[in-house]
Amino acid sequence: MADKSYVEQLKGLITEIIEPLRNEIKEQKEITKEQIAKALEDNKGLKEKVEKLESMPAQKLVLPTGAGKGISIYKGYNLAKQGMQVKFADEELKERYAKFVIDVIQKAAMEETTAGQGGYLVPEEYAGGILALARLNSFCLTECDVMDMGTDTLRLPAESTTVTVDTAAETVANSESEPTVTEVVLQPTRFGAYSIASKEMLDDAQIDVVSWLTGLFAEAIGQRLDSEVLNGNVFDGIFDVCTANDVTFNAGAGTSYADMIAEDFSEAISMMANNKTAGAKFVMHRKVFHYVRTIKDSLGQPIFANPGGGVPGTIYEYPYILSDAAPSTDSTSADFISFGNLKNYIIGRRLGDMTLAMDPYGLFTTYQVRFRFAQRWDGKPKFTSAFVRMGTL
Repeated sequence: MADKSYVEQLKGLITEIIEPLRNEIKEQKEITKEQIAKALEDNKGLKEKVEKLESMPAQKLVLPTGAGKGISIYKGYNLAKQGMQVKFADEELKERYAKFVIDVIQKAAMEETTAGQGGYLVPEEYAGGILALARLNSFCLTECDVMDMGTDTLRLPAESTTVTVDTAAETVANSESEPTVTEVVLQPTRFGAYSIASKEMLDDAQIDVVSWLTGLFAEAIGQRLDSEVLNGNVFDGIFDVCTANDVTFNAGAGTSYADMIAEDFSEAISMMANNKTAGAKFVMHRKVFHYVRTIKDSLGQPIFANPGGGVPGTIYEYPYILSDAAPSTDSTSADFISFGNLKNYIIGRRLGDMTLAMDPYGLFTTYQVRFRFAQRWDGKPKFTSAFVRMGTL
């Protein structure tokens, strides 16, 4: 009976801890779904504008077939929809003429003429969708404290130190104690990119190019923000400014993340005050996590608990997040793992929801349409002591 009572108590304790986490994850998923739905709704108008361009006059072209001969086609028209049949002397001569330029960061040209640079989007008979790469999940927009900004500067007062109390004998005054206050200042910087698509590309593609681009930009901005939160550049990254709590692998002697031992994670947890460990999570790259899964404590027990029965995996009973934005190149004097409650990191968003803007006129003479995505962001930890950095010597 004692064993059964103990098990029941343990189940109750697990439920008490895990249930709030489940509810929080569920709420964040619903919020994310609503944001995606709103973004797609906002972009319906863009799709309609693209469709209107299909009524523009076509340009007659003659494609050479060899021996001085050629065939006439109407660039910009969907011939199949018009019920017209065009025979080609050579299948390779079918229309591969339009250019598709996508400039996300590196401004690499893509065109319909080259299959790998756009041609695969305009085949004769392909399904009306694109085989996209699996989208990478972003943790910062669901885990961090994201605030919309009404101006270009947001100032948030924050406690620096609190008051202390002491004891005193009768008729003796207690000691003076005042809290100190600092502030977190957010001043957003623009993050964005643009793509240029030929009108022919939009005519011929059987997929929803606008929705596809929206997804690509949304993923790219999420990954960039994750990197900013951890590594910094424009933001104050956790690995850059949170210097109050540091753990060096292998009890202070580790020069590689392969040197991690169980005591390192226990030390990281012990560095956090009780009021800051609630909701705390480890964040790392999957390559680093590979070694975490193999670590055992002094009793030979793994510190990583596998997920099961609806309970997520944990490290010493604390959840973890895997991010491709976290450092993964093994080296000395580098940070690889963050520990803390990400609600103590604040992100300011200046331009609201993610939307895609379209300009069908700026490149009118070259028969191209320009798509642009832009938002302004800034981020800082509320308290630099709210996170622990784990890394090499």
